[in-house]
Amino acid sequence: MADNEGTPNQNPEVPATSTPAGDHSVAEVRDWLRKWVADATGQAVDAITVDRPMEEFGLASRDALALGGDIEDYTGVSLAPTVIYQHPTIASLAEIIVNGEPEPAAENDEDYTAAFTPSEAHDIAVVGLSTRLPGAGDTPESTWEFIIGRGDAIRELPEGRWAEFLSDPTVAAAVAEGKTRGGYLDQDVVKGFDAEFFATSPVEVERMDPQQRLMMELTWEALEHARIPASDLKGAPVGMFIGSSSSDFGMIAALALGETDPDIPASAEGYAIMGSSNGIIANRVSYFYDFRGPSVTVDTACSSTLVAVHQAVRALREGDADVALAGGVNMLLMPFPTLGFAPGTSADGRIKAFSKDADGMVRSEGAGLVVLKRLADAERDGDHIYAVVKGSAVNNDGRSNGLLAPNPDAQADVLRRAYRDAGIVPSSVDYIEAHGTGTPIGDPIEAEALARVVGRGRDADKPALLGSVKTNFGHLESGAGAASLAKVLMSFQHNVIPPNINYAGPSPYIPFEQANLKVVDEPTEYPRYSGVATVGISGFGFGGTNAHVVLQEYVPTPVVPDVEVTPEQVAAHELADEEATDVVAEAAAIVAAAQDAEAVLEWDGERAEPLPVILAVSAYLPSRRKRAAAELADWLEGPGKDVPLTDVARSLAKRSHHRSRGVVLAKTHEEAVAGLRAIAEGKPGAGVFTADSPAAAAPVWVMCGFGAQHRKMSKQLYNENSIFRKTVDEVDELVQDEAGYSIREMFLDDEQDYDVGTCQVGIFTTQLGLAAVLRAHGAEPAAVVGHSMGEVAGAYIAGGLSLEDAVRVICARSRLMGEGEQMITEDDVRNMALVELSAHDVAELLPRFPDVECAVYAAPTNTVIGGPREQVEQIVAEVEGMGKFARILPTRGAGHTSQMDPLLGELAAELAGIEPTSLKTGLYSTVHEGLYFRPGTEPIHDEPYWVKNMRHSVYFTNAIKAAVDSGHTTFLELAPNSVALMQVLGTTFAAGVHDAQLIPTLKRKEDESAGVIGALAQLYVHGHAVNLSSILPQGDYADVPRTAFVRKAYWPKATFAASGGNSRVPGAHVAMPDGRHAWEVQASSVTDLAALVQAAAAQVLSDVAVTVSHPHAALPTTGTLTTTLTPHLGGASVQVHAKTPVGFTLLFDAVVTSGAALPEPVAAVAVPAAAAVAEPTAAEVAVATSDRWDPNGSETVEQRLCIIVAESMGYAVEDLPMEIPLMELGLDSLMAMRIKNRVEYEFDIPQLQISAVRDASLHEVSKVLRYAIEHRDEVAAMAEKQAAAKAAGEDVEIGVDANFVEAARAAIAAGDDPLAAAKAAGAELPSEAAAAESVSAAAAEVAAPAAEVAPVAEPVAPDVDYSAPAGDEDNVPPRDAAERLAYATWAVVTGTSPGGIFNTLPILEEEVAEKMAARLTERVGAEVTVDDVLDCETIEQLSEVVRNLQDSGADVDGFIRPLRARVEGSTATPVFVFHPAGGNTLVYEPLLKRLPADTPMYGIERVDGSIEERARQYLPELRKIQGEGPYVLYGWSLGAVLALQVGQLLREEGADVRYVGLIDLAMTVEDEDNSPEERVRRLERYQAFAKKTYNVPAELDRDQIEELAAASDAEQFSMISDLIKLSGAKIPGGVLEHQRTSWIENRALQQVRPRKYDGDVVLYLADRYHDGAIELEPRFADRKPNGGWDEYVPNLEIVHIPGDHLQIVDEPRIGQIGADLAAKLAAIAAKGEK
Repeated sequence: MADNEGTPNQNPEVPATSTPAGDHSVAEVRDWLRKWVADATGQAVDAITVDRPMEEFGLASRDALALGGDIEDYTGVSLAPTVIYQHPTIASLAEIIVNGEPEPAAENDEDYTAAFTPSEAHDIAVVGLSTRLPGAGDTPESTWEFIIGRGDAIRELPEGRWAEFLSDPTVAAAVAEGKTRGGYLDQDVVKGFDAEFFATSPVEVERMDPQQRLMMELTWEALEHARIPASDLKGAPVGMFIGSSSSDFGMIAALALGETDPDIPASAEGYAIMGSSNGIIANRVSYFYDFRGPSVTVDTACSSTLVAVHQAVRALREGDADVALAGGVNMLLMPFPTLGFAPGTSADGRIKAFSKDADGMVRSEGAGLVVLKRLADAERDGDHIYAVVKGSAVNNDGRSNGLLAPNPDAQADVLRRAYRDAGIVPSSVDYIEAHGTGTPIGDPIEAEALARVVGRGRDADKPALLGSVKTNFGHLESGAGAASLAKVLMSFQHNVIPPNINYAGPSPYIPFEQANLKVVDEPTEYPRYSGVATVGISGFGFGGTNAHVVLQEYVPTPVVPDVEVTPEQVAAHELADEEATDVVAEAAAIVAAAQDAEAVLEWDGERAEPLPVILAVSAYLPSRRKRAAAELADWLEGPGKDVPLTDVARSLAKRSHHRSRGVVLAKTHEEAVAGLRAIAEGKPGAGVFTADSPAAAAPVWVMCGFGAQHRKMSKQLYNENSIFRKTVDEVDELVQDEAGYSIREMFLDDEQDYDVGTCQVGIFTTQLGLAAVLRAHGAEPAAVVGHSMGEVAGAYIAGGLSLEDAVRVICARSRLMGEGEQMITEDDVRNMALVELSAHDVAELLPRFPDVECAVYAAPTNTVIGGPREQVEQIVAEVEGMGKFARILPTRGAGHTSQMDPLLGELAAELAGIEPTSLKTGLYSTVHEGLYFRPGTEPIHDEPYWVKNMRHSVYFTNAIKAAVDSGHTTFLELAPNSVALMQVLGTTFAAGVHDAQLIPTLKRKEDESAGVIGALAQLYVHGHAVNLSSILPQGDYADVPRTAFVRKAYWPKATFAASGGNSRVPGAHVAMPDGRHAWEVQASSVTDLAALVQAAAAQVLSDVAVTVSHPHAALPTTGTLTTTLTPHLGGASVQVHAKTPVGFTLLFDAVVTSGAALPEPVAAVAVPAAAAVAEPTAAEVAVATSDRWDPNGSETVEQRLCIIVAESMGYAVEDLPMEIPLMELGLDSLMAMRIKNRVEYEFDIPQLQISAVRDASLHEVSKVLRYAIEHRDEVAAMAEKQAAAKAAGEDVEIGVDANFVEAARAAIAAGDDPLAAAKAAGAELPSEAAAAESVSAAAAEVAAPAAEVAPVAEPVAPDVDYSAPAGDEDNVPPRDAAERLAYATWAVVTGTSPGGIFNTLPILEEEVAEKMAARLTERVGAEVTVDDVLDCETIEQLSEVVRNLQDSGADVDGFIRPLRARVEGSTATPVFVFHPAGGNTLVYEPLLKRLPADTPMYGIERVDGSIEERARQYLPELRKIQGEGPYVLYGWSLGAVLALQVGQLLREEGADVRYVGLIDLAMTVEDEDNSPEERVRRLERYQAFAKKTYNVPAELDRDQIEELAAASDAEQFSMISDLIKLSGAKIPGGVLEHQRTSWIENRALQQVRPRKYDGDVVLYLADRYHDGAIELEPRFADRKPNGGWDEYVPNLEIVHIPGDHLQIVDEPRIGQIGADLAAKLAAIAAKGEK
C-alpha cells in the first residue's frame, strides 16, 4: 500500500541516465539484471525471465534503491530509484540503461484548452463540508484551526480500542509490541451514536458499523453547513457517493454472534448483516434521508474518496442527481491490519511527506463529506460556494511492477486527463495537495509524474507548490481524500496554504528544482499564477486506481439582469448620442435599465420599530426542540449577543424543519431570549408558538364576510409591503373601472367611513392582497371557505374566477346592496341579530315569527336571523330571558333574506358574461349546504351561484364541519380584522376538535405587518408549507449553534478468544453449571503459569489482576493442563492442574481480583436461607453501633424528637412548629412509619400500636414519649396485652389526644388497666396503624396491586381549633423546601395554622408582617421585605418569594436531592439512592448516618414516565456528577427497580457500575390474579380497610362493587376519589397526593418485567412483607426464594435482614445495610488507589 501511495521524483525533461552505457550491450545488461534479481530473491537464473515485472519474482521496493546503486557501479549510469516502477521488466529497464530515455512527446497548452467545450452543467460547486478528523474537532472551522496551527493528530492507541481482541494473549502481546501509533478518533465518536435522533433502535445501532453511523451524522452536518434543509431533499434526486474500504466491524459483529441475550430477539442478529456491509454505507444514508439519486459506496482503497467525488461530479453533469454528497470514511476497529502494515509504517508514527527523513506512512481514521451542486444551480439558489470542481479523472496502473506497485506513467496520465477535463493548463496550477504518504519510493514516484505534467513548462520562479495533509492526520486510507478536500476548501476561504509539517528538508530522491516543485513548509498565500487560485488533489489506491480532482476558488461573475427595453428607451439613447448605432443604443438602454432594476424589497416601508423576525427551532421530538431552544438562547446571550437577529433568523430558516416546531417572534435580543427560554421550559410567552406534532391536513383559508372593516384597514400593510401594494393597485385599477372610485385611496385616507358597499370591496381587496403575500412565501390552502361576500375572494383564490370577473362580482354585489340600503324607508328597515341558538332551536322558534328568516348558520349554537325590527327585538329578548347570548347587529337591511329579492334580477344582469373556470384548489361552499368541490371540478361560479349567494342562507358552520370531518384542523382567516374565527371555534369544538389551529392574519389596532408575519409563523409551527427564508431580505448568515447530537455508547458484546482448541493459551473453555469455568491447554503452549491464570480469568472477568499466587510443582513440558476458576465477590480463585496417567497434580494456586463479570451466560448458584444464616456476611457480623438517645445526656426528649421528625419530613429543625398537627405539615403514611420506627428504636421504648404521629402535634407526641420513657414497664405490659388482643383479632389501635397521658397516669395510680384507659380516652379517634403499616407501603411494593384501587388515607380530627383548620381534602400541605419554610414560618410567627398552601391567608398586622419578614430573611439569607409578605395571599405565593431568593432554589435541584454533597476536591465514590413509591429520598437518611462522614449521597426524586423513561431522564444528571463511574446505586422498593434500570443503561453506555443495591425487592410466589372475581374480592378487602382505617361510612352494594371492579385502573382511582368526597371523610391533600403517586408508580411497576443484569447486585432481603400489605394482598405472604432474582442476576449476593419490609430502612436494621455498604465503598476506594 505504501509504495503505491507515494509520488514522483524525476523531471521528465532531465534524462534518467547521465550517459548511455556505451560499454555494454542491451543483451549483456539483461543477463546482468537477471543474475542480480536471482541473487536478490534466491532463485535460479533460469527462472528469471525478462518480460515479467521484477516485483513478481519477489523484489521489494527497498531493493529498488540497492539496484540503482549497483547499476551505477556496473554501467556508470545514474538512475533515479523510481525507474524500476517506470520500467518494471528487465527488458524495458535494460533498454533504458543502454539507450537512455526517449525524448518525451511534445505537449502544448492548447492540448488542454483547444477541445474544451464545457456544457452549462460542467462546473460543479462545493457548497457544504463536514469533517470528523482525529484531533481536529467536529467542524470545518475547527479542522482549519488544527491544520493551520500545525496540528499533529498522531497518538498512542486509545484506551479501550481493540478491547474485544486483547483477551487473546497472543493478540495482546502483538499489540503491545507492535507499532500502533496512529490518528485515532475519540472513542465516543466511534462507539457513540444518537439513535433517537436518527430514529434507529438500540438493537440495530449496536449492530451497525460506526462508518455507517458517522456518515449519517456527517450528512446532516454537511447539509447544515450548506444551509440546505435536509427536509427539503426528501424524495429528491440526491446522489450519495461514499468511499470506504475497511470492514473491521464485520469481524466484531461476527464475534458478537455467539453472545446471546435472552432479552433480544434472535431476528435482531439480521441487523449485523446490513450493519457490517460496506455497500450499505451510502444506501443507509439515502434510506434515512429519503434521497432518490444514485447511492454508491466506492472501494478503490486509498483513492476511494476522490473516486467518489469524480462519480458525483459525473452524476451532476449527466443529470442523474441535482444535489450530490461525496466523501469517504475509514475506521481502525481491529488490530490485524495495523499489525500487518507495520513493516511499511514510520518508526515514530509520523508521515514526513517529501522529506529527506521520510520512512513510511502511519494509519489513521476519520471521515468527511462535501455537498455538490451544479454551479449554475448554486448561483441561482444563492448558496455560499466554497470552491468549484473544474475537472476530474480516474484511471488504473494496469500491469505495473506488481499489483501493489505504483505506475508513474499512469499517474501522469490521470493528471493530463483531469486538466483536459477542467480545460486548465497544468503549468498554471498553484498547488498540488499530493497523495504524499511519506514513503522513500512512493513520494519520488508521485513527484516524477507531477514533474512531467504540472511541472513542465513553468518559469523557475513559479513552481507548483506541494503538500500533504497526511503529515497532520496520518493516512486515512479510503477517507484520505476527505481530509485533503477539507484542507483545500478551507484554505480557499482564508487564502493561505497551510504548511507541510514533519518536513526536515527535501528528499534526496526528488530533484525539486528541475521538476519545478516546491514543498510548502510555511503558511503561504496562493500565488494565483492564472489569476484564480487553482489546486489539484491526488489520490492513489494501492490496487492501482488513481484519481485527480481539479478545484478553483470561486470568483463570482457579474449577473446581467434579464431586462427588456422599449423602443422609446432605445430612442432616448439615440438622441443622447447621435453617433450611436442601433446596436449600441440598444446596449446602452439595457445597461441603463439594468441599473434601475435593482432587487425590489418586499418590506420597504418606514417603521418606527423593526419588523419582528421568525426564529424557528424544530426537532423530531418536543424534548429535542426544547433543548435546541435552550442552546440558541444561551448562544444569543453569549457569542451571539451582538449578532443581528435577521442574520440569526436567516440561518435558522435554512435549517431542516422537523415535525415538532417552535417559533419566537422577536424584535430584540431580549425578546428572542425570553421567547426561546419559554420554549425550552414548555411555558407560554409573548410571540411564542409551539406544536409537538404537525397538523394532520393542510390548512383551510377562511374568507370573512361583512363586519371586518375598519377605517385604518390595510393602510399600514399597503405602505410597508410591496407585494400587498402591487396586488391592491391591480385590483384598484379594475375597481375604478367597475365602480368609479379608488379603494386604494380609501385605504390611505383613514378619515373616510365605509358603507355597506365600499366595505365589501375593501375587505375583498384586502383578502386578495393577503393571499398574494402568503403565497409569495410558500403558503397555500388545501381548500377555501368564504363567509357570505367572502365567497368572492374565495372563488378567485381557488381559481374559480379570473381577477376581472371577481372584481365584477364584488363591485356589482356591493353597489346593489348599497343602493338597496339607501332606498329603505324607516318602515322597511329590517334588523339582523346573532342569537345563541342552534339551527334546530331557531327552526322551532320561527313559526311564531312568520316574517323572520334564518340568514347565517354561523356555528352549531350561533345563528343570525333577519326580519322586521319588532319581531327580531322580541326574539332577542326571549333568548336573553333564557340566559343565553343575543345581540342586534348594526344593519338597516337583512341580507340573505327575502329583502334581497328586488336586487336579484339586476345582479344576474350585471354578471351576465362572466366566465368561471375550473377550480385549482378545493372549495367548501357556504352557498350549497355541505358541498365540497374538489380541484378540477367543472366551473361552478356562474351567475346563479352569485344570486343564491346574496339571497339564500349562509351555511358557514356546515362548510367548516365538512372541512373538519375531512381531517382539517388548521383554519387561517384572511380579513382586515378577525371576525370569523370565533364561529370556526364553535364548530370545531362541537365537532370534538378541541385543539384546532385558528390563525388570524390582521387585527384591528394591531401591527398589520407583524400580523402577517405572525400568521406565517403559526402556519410553519403547525407543519404547513412556508418558505421562511423568503420573508427576510438578502444578507449575512449567523453562525448559530449546530444541531447537537446526544450520543450514547452502542457496541456489540464481543470477545476474540481462542476457545475452539487447546493449542493456544488459555485453551479450550467450558462454563460449568455450578458457575465455575475450566480450560484445557497443551502444556507445551504454556511458558508462564501466572500468565495462564491471567489469560483464563480475562476471558470471563473484567479488570483482572493476579494478587496472590503459590506454585506447587514444576511446569511439565508435555501433556495437558487444566485451569479451574471459581468466582467469588470481587474476583475469583484459580487453580492449575497437570493431567497425569493416575490423576491430576496441583501446579499453581492463585487469587485474582476483578471488576464485573464479562457478559456470558453463567448459571447462578441459589443461596439457601439456612446456608446464608450459617455463614453471616460482613455486615451481619459487624456490630450495629447505635445512635440512641442518652437519658443522661444534655439532649432533651423534645430536641431529639424534633430532629427525628424534621429529618423524616424534610424540614429544618428550627422551622418545625411544635403546635401544628403533623398531618398539616405534610405528613404521609411512609413518613409516619419512619417516625414511629425511629422513635421506638432511638428512645428504646416498646412497639406500642398507637397513632401518636398522625393527628398530634409535636407537643402532644413529646408528652406521650415522656410517659413511655418514664413508665417503660407499664408500657411494655400494654404492648404485650395489645399483641395478645391483636392475635385474637381484636381492634387494638389507640388514638392519642391531649387526654391520653393524663388518662394513662390516672389508671396506673388507681391500679387500673392503663391500656383500657388510654384506649377509652382516644376512642373517638380512628385507627392509625393500618395507615402507617399497609396502605402506602403496599403501594410501594414491586408487584403489589394494592394501589390499584387507590386506597384512601386517614382523616384529620384536630384537637385544637386553629384559625384556618386543616383537614379539608382541598387543603394541600407543603411540598418542597421553600413551601415548608414559608408554611412553618407563618405558623411559628402567628401561632396559627395557615391550612393549605393554596388557602387564602388572613391579612396580617404590620408588626406581625415585620416579624415574619425578619425571620424569613434570616432563614433564607437574603432580604424578604414586609411588602413581599403582605403582597402574598397564599403560602404558595410566599414560597415563590422564598424560592427565588434561596441560593440553591430548594433542597432538590431538579430531581437531585444532595443528601450529602461531595466536598470539593474529594474523590469519594457517591451513593445514588432512588425514591420509593409515593415517598422521597429522605427515607435514606438513616442509611447515610451509617456511612463514613465523607461519603456523598445523592437522592434521585420522582419524574414522570415509565421506569425506563425515568431512568433515561436520570442518566445525564448522574453523568454530570460521576462521569464514567464508579457507580453505586441503591434503592428500596420502587427505588430498587429504578436503581437496577439505571445500572443497566449505564452499563450499556460503557460506564463502570460497581454495585446495585436492592433493599427488599422481592417477587411473590403467586402472580397477580386480575380475574373479575378476584378484583371484586380485592375491592371488598379495601372497603373494609377504608371503613376501619378512615371512617369512610359509605358501603357499596354488590352490584356497585362489581361495576367498580370492571372499570380500568385509572377509572377506579377516579371513581373511588369521588366516592371518598361524597362520603364526607376528611382526608388531607398531602395524604391523597401520596396515595396518588403511589398508585401511579405502582401501575408503572406493573409494566416492568425483570430482565437479566450481568453486573454485581446485592439484595438486602427482609424476612417478610409487613402485616398491612398482607392483609390487603394475601399473596404477599409468600415470597420467592432469594426474592426471585436468581434467574435474572448471575452475580447476586444476598444479605438477610431480620424484620419486615418497612422496618428494614430504619434503625436498627439499617445498621446492617450501612455496615455492608461501607465495606463495599472502602473496597472501591482501595482498588482506586492501586
